[in-house]
Amino acid sequence: MAKYLITYKCGHEVERQLFGKISERENYISWAEGQLCPACQRKIHHDEVACQRKVYHKNVLADAAAKGYPELEGSEKQVAWAMDLRYTFVNDTEDYIKETIEYVIPDVYKNEVARNEQLAKFNKFCTELREVVAYLLTNKTSAKYWIDSRFWIDPLTYKFGENKNRKDLVREIKKEMEQKKLG
Repeated sequence: MAKYLITYKCGHEVERQLFGKISERENYISWAEGQLCPACQRKIHHDEVACQRKVYHKNVLADAAAKGYPELEGSEKQVAWAMDLRYTFVNDTEDYIKETIEYVIPDVYKNEVARNEQLAKFNKFCTELREVVAYLLTNKTSAKYWIDSRFWIDPLTYKFGENKNRKDLVREIKKEMEQKKLG
């Protein structure tokens, strides 16, 4: 165990504590001298991620304009985040429908009668789901709503909190739609 001063390719010097055989330490030092220092690597990674986010958000804005979605209300950062969430929600919902019809139902139900029965049930559910999506897109114009709903919009990213499945979402929003009609 010893401390070494490593001069990286970018010119930065970093003191590192290395373990193991002297030959392994020397190999590491030789390799590290041909790399960027950890700080420069983080900066490059951060810049790449920021660029990817800008491109993604540009696609979100183009999609919202093309489909005529209403403007969201909130601060600039809230609106940007909520628009990304709304875009994710719509695309994930359509992907879910397509994937279920093309792959899940045919794989699970080998019997043609059972498959057609499940497909009919699922198509009915898809109609309700698309009604709910249309309702949310036209009536939920607060960025706060989309941000607070991020747990069921993008459950793979936001794993904690309440993860609703799509059937729960349809039930909840249908109830809200009926109350709005009555009230």
